[in-house]
Amino acid sequence: MSYQDFMNNEVVPYLNERRENFYLNDLFVSAFTCTKVNLFGTVVISHGYTENIEKYRENIYRILQAGFNVVMHEHHGHGRSYRLVNDPTFTLVHTDMFERYVVELAMVAREAKLRFPGTRLFLYSHSMGGGIGAAALAMYPNLFAKAVLSSPMIRPLTGSLPFFAAKLIAAGECALGFSRRRVPGQIIYESKFIFERSSATSRERFDYEEDIRFNELLFHNSRPSYGWVHEAARLNSFLMTKAPEKIVTPFMLFQADNDHLVDVKEQNRFVGKVLAAGRIKPVFIKVKGTKHEIFNSDDLTVKRYWKKIFDFYRG
Repeated sequence: MSYQDFMNNEVVPYLNERRENFYLNDLFVSAFTCTKVNLFGTVVISHGYTENIEKYRENIYRILQAGFNVVMHEHHGHGRSYRLVNDPTFTLVHTDMFERYVVELAMVAREAKLRFPGTRLFLYSHSMGGGIGAAALAMYPNLFAKAVLSSPMIRPLTGSLPFFAAKLIAAGECALGFSRRRVPGQIIYESKFIFERSSATSRERFDYEEDIRFNELLFHNSRPSYGWVHEAARLNSFLMTKAPEKIVTPFMLFQADNDHLVDVKEQNRFVGKVLAAGRIKPVFIKVKGTKHEIFNSDDLTVKRYWKKIFDFYRG
């Protein structure tokens, strides 16, 4: 069976039988009910920059199969959730403050507790969602029992432009009232991305997800505003200064072997600062042979990756 047949004939029907879609304060949310006898808890998913719920179909399927409910929303400025900027192409990603992401994640987590009362709440977060998740651990220390930060955006990479320069330029543009303008050099999403330049190492997974994205205009997020870059810099500052001493939730951080989107050195520094704070001992795992999207690797790597996550949640 091909990967596409597996997704279309097994995964999607399985998810649809257990899925409820709704809006929570103009955020698009999906709740998936686990029907396993042995239920271990509820996992809240915080997705990455330019992503959406449909990209996580296989991940959600694996989590349900492992004995967890799933609740996931699309961050504002993404997918079917509300947007702070009028952009007919739906490609611009904008926010006015990173705290908005964090507060909304906490709101969705509380909704998950109401929908699935009596279960432990876990966080699974990736990339931008990982940075948001890390901030949530500091701002809401009793919200999650455990958390996974997968390739978290402690600080984004900014191409050939040094981060400090991108930070200063974005701050200046925002001060001049241009926070909603797109950052130069970022193209509008008009055709499918090229696999070789992607964050995946599995061609089948990449092709399946890219087909979904290409065929839905609301999923065409592809370029940041100056405001988004400015808030990503503020998030980085918070994570590297105030957050480490506030985090008490056990977490596991996965680092990709070859990441071209987020700063792995900053991930190392973040883990070091949390360790130095002395309140918890994070679990740090670097996954060989992977790119930014570790969950879009070869089958064996993906299987081992999720086994580590589920063992951590259940332990």
